[in-house]
Amino acid sequence: MNRVIYCAIAVALFISSCKKETQTEYRIVHPDTTSSTSITLSIEKVINDSTITLKWNKTGGPRFKQYMLARMSTTFQNGSFINNYTTLKTFSNPDSLSFTEKSMPFAPDIQYTVYSQTDSVQYSIYSSVTYHRPNTYITAAFSDIVPDIQHKVMYMISRESGTVTAVDYANYKLIKTVNVGNVLGYSALGSYNGTNNELYLPTADGWLYIYDTATLTLKDKIYVQGPEVGSVVAADGLLFVSSSDMSYDGFYDNAVKIYDRKTKKVLGITGVWDYTRLMLLPNSKYKLIDITFNLAPTDLNLYTISADGKPLTKTPDSYHGDHALSGNILSAFPDGSHFITAASGAVYTKDLLYEKDMARPGSAYTDFAVNNAGNIIYAASANTAQVDLISYPSGTILKSLKTKLYPAKLFIDGNQLICITADRYHGTNNYAFFVEKFNL
Repeated sequence: MNRVIYCAIAVALFISSCKKETQTEYRIVHPDTTSSTSITLSIEKVINDSTITLKWNKTGGPRFKQYMLARMSTTFQNGSFINNYTTLKTFSNPDSLSFTEKSMPFAPDIQYTVYSQTDSVQYSIYSSVTYHRPNTYITAAFSDIVPDIQHKVMYMISRESGTVTAVDYANYKLIKTVNVGNVLGYSALGSYNGTNNELYLPTADGWLYIYDTATLTLKDKIYVQGPEVGSVVAADGLLFVSSSDMSYDGFYDNAVKIYDRKTKKVLGITGVWDYTRLMLLPNSKYKLIDITFNLAPTDLNLYTISADGKPLTKTPDSYHGDHALSGNILSAFPDGSHFITAASGAVYTKDLLYEKDMARPGSAYTDFAVNNAGNIIYAASANTAQVDLISYPSGTILKSLKTKLYPAKLFIDGNQLICITADRYHGTNNYAFFVEKFNL
């Protein structure tokens, strides 16, 4: 009897197990060959300067939620440049793979980013592309500006990065940008073969590069020697170069060299210190001042040079640090009788006699220009968006010209004051700038 029961139980268990096996379900999942695990955004078509079509590839997949297209730009608003981030559109259909931008902001560089998002908010893939919109703001790195008034072109020079940017300042048009590949000293324009067609760029490895102004291409060079060249001034076929060369008798008092541009030969040597900022006083044949960069206190010297490039005299200043001096902030009066230097606006005579500071206590300036009559000094404020008109010699501020951005550099073209303003003024970073003009 027990044997029969055991057999019945065994049969029941076998049947039960067979039923469970027949109910097991197997699924084969085929991959979605129309979708991708990566996404690439590109500009499909440029319709005009402010209208473009963007496209991207399909990602899809079983967990697809949406595409999100975003835009980032920097625009000028309420007196400053503002970074703007905008979500342009979301697409819930995985086959929505393009977008036409019809409301482009007025900005030089506009970045678009598309995100492919899944039902998990923690996971998305994305791709970006930048559109360079023409005819908006120009960007450049600059620490100095050399204006060519005759051709309405200014050369914006970043000494630290070695970049030179040529800009048509009359029409606010970018012409060309080149990188010399070395740290630069203070540069100058000059005439050769009867035309104003050369840009002289001193470099930190002891060379003086000569660039063609029309093409911004290297046409010649002179090895000045020394580990760095501080500045160059050009006049009447002569090149005055402040070097750090000690090969003449092993002293710095031969670091200023005078070259014949045509032959590239040294006509004379003079100097007191090496690596200085040279400036030719207008209406002189030839009076040069130089201000030291690497000496404390800052030193000032005056040189007279003959018409054939021979040094005649050199005169040091009698103060040696008693009054402000700066090789980075230096402008001459048009008649050559005075010059103004440093953030405090220290005025000196052509004979190196200190007169007075033009800046009021607590104020500072980044650059100066002087009218032809020599009775108004235009001073670019370092702390506010304005240019002060200062009466000379009284020092009275007559009025202030409000600017869109902080004034960085000034120069005079005929009856106009040309003011280069920027959101921030740095030598190595690209910033948008304005060319602001004021009638004198």
